[in-house]
This record gives sequence, C-alpha cells and structure tokens, in this order.
Amino acid sequence: MINLYGILISLSLLICIFIIRYLSRYNSVISKGRELIWDISFWGIMSGLIGARILHVLSFLPYYQYNPIRILFLWQGGLSIWGALLGGTLGIILFLRIKNIKPFSWLDIFSVTLPLGQAIGRWGNYFNKEIYGGHTNLPWGININGSKHHPLFLYESVLNIVNFLFLFTLYKKKANTTKPGYFFHLYLFNYSLIRLFMEFLRTDHWFIGKLNISLIIPILLIIIIYTSMYVNYFRKK
Repeated sequence: MINLYGILISLSLLICIFIIRYLSRYNSVISKGRELIWDISFWGIMSGLIGARILHVLSFLPYYQYNPIRILFLWQGGLSIWGALLGGTLGIILFLRIKNIKPFSWLDIFSVTLPLGQAIGRWGNYFNKEIYGGHTNLPWGININGSKHHPLFLYESVLNIVNFLFLFTLYKKKANTTKPGYFFHLYLFNYSLIRLFMEFLRTDHWFIGKLNISLIIPILLIIIIYTSMYVNYFRKK
C-alpha cells in the first residue's frame, strides 16, 4: 500500500530545499556557502523528525505507555510541528556551530520556505484522517464517522501558503538589508498566530493537568517573539 503521508512529507521537504537554493542568490552570506544547503537540510530534517516524534509521544503519553511499539510507526502519522521546529532548529544550530558559522542567516532562509512545506505536508493529515475540528454544517466540512467536521488541515494549509508568499516576497526584497534572524522571528510570530486561531477550533487539545498546553505554547511564543523583535529590530537605538 502506498503511504501518501510519507510521500507528501518527502515531497514538501524536497520542494523547500530547491526553493532555498533559488533564494540563496538574494543573500550574500548564503550564496557564499551554497554548497552547505544539502548538509544543513539533512541535519535539520533528521533532528526535526526526532523532535516531532518525541513531542507527539509526550502529548499522548498514556496511549503510548500501553502501546510502546507504535512509537516507531511514523507512517501512521503523529508528528508534532512544535517538536519539529525545536528539533530542527537545534540540529541546524549544532551543525553550524561545529562549522563555526553564525546560524541566524541560515535559520532565516529555511524559515521562509517552511510554511510551504507545512502547507503541503498538512494534506497527509487528510489521508490519515487527522487534524479536524468540531462539527460544522459548512459545505467544505469533511466526513468523519458519518458527521461533518471543520477541515483544520485545509485551514492551516491555506494560511501557511499565505505566510509563505508573504515571507518569500519580503525575503527577495530585504534579504540583505535586515539583521540576521529577522525572518526566523517573523515566521515564528506568524505561525504562532495561525496556531492560536486553529486551537480554538480543535477538539484534541494537549492538557497537563488543567493546563491547555496546546493553547499556552502559541500565546507564549507570540509574546516572546514580539518582545524579541521589538528589542532587536524595531526599537530605536
């Protein structure tokens, strides 16, 4: 049986890498180290997958405690985007530190393409019948067990495409005139807003005790990233 989830994830990663190679011409720092793109991508992808799976398993720990073998069943889905972002970022930073290269210009260019990869990858959730919201009578609702639900994968996919087009256009204009790290911050801020919107429609929230971690993460990131952007990019020196 063809695993469409895995195919879409792989396709999204390849498309992102080729777009990064295209965008490298707009940044003098990246263009000089263009030969590193594949190596950095490998480190980012591997560490991102590990982080994505670990956080997903932690989110559904009671289930995996009784089904530990299913931790290895990546083809059935179950990847946390927050875990992927954390793991991928740490992997890229570690690799670049080993090479004695400052990481933020590289994090910027990878961040520009990430929303497109996410937009494509989200359709894997459709084939796995994942990422849907509460009941709806809207014509684009998807049928789950005989009732129509909000297609959250579709909402996030569309919003990620908008985010990608915005970052892509801005990067081509300002890649050499903004401080390193600007696009990395901007991506995280935009995506946190997207996820905050999505969490109000989701039904499978991650709770620790009475704390809704799924909601707390984007709210904290919005506050932290906005503060960091103000201090580092917007405040008059």
